[in-house]
Amino acid sequence: AGLSLGTAGQAVKVNAAANALEFGTISSDFARQMKYSQSGSAIGFSSTSYSDTGLSLTFDNALKSTNSLVKITFQGVWGTTNNDCFIDFELRDAGGSKITNVVGNPNSHFGCNENESSAHMNLFGGTVMATVSSTTSIAYRPYVRRSNANGSQGYLGRDHDSSTTFPTFFMIEEYAV
Repeated sequence: AGLSLGTAGQAVKVNAAANALEFGTISSDFARQMKYSQSGSAIGFSSTSYSDTGLSLTFDNALKSTNSLVKITFQGVWGTTNNDCFIDFELRDAGGSKITNVVGNPNSHFGCNENESSAHMNLFGGTVMATVSSTTSIAYRPYVRRSNANGSQGYLGRDHDSSTTFPTFFMIEEYAV
């Protein structure tokens, strides 16, 4: 016949025998929260100290739980006025302190090398997972720096001569564990 109506908060799913549909609670292995930011603005940097990219996303901790993982993705294009340069990216909180709950706690959260002899631009991208150790909201802000001090200018979101700009993408997703 038909499937009887479930209760509030339930979803249609396949039963354990995999031979019929039933109402039940949704598994916790899906993203609970997704936020993203895409910027068309470019920033310049030449320092070996970290510079704020101006992008920020807040993980609201909708579960109010310390049993979540946050997947953080950051990608875009960067260019430089001199080849063979390295850049590092670091995630910081709203107060400017380095996020240390990234799985593995690496020195830099993302990195990229530009090794072209003429084009002087490269695509970067990375994804890291962070554990949630608090039930309060956390703001994630990507910071960027040059790894070597050759004095060359670097650009996030554009090529080496500023003739072309590219979007920079930043996204956070919450997963229950």
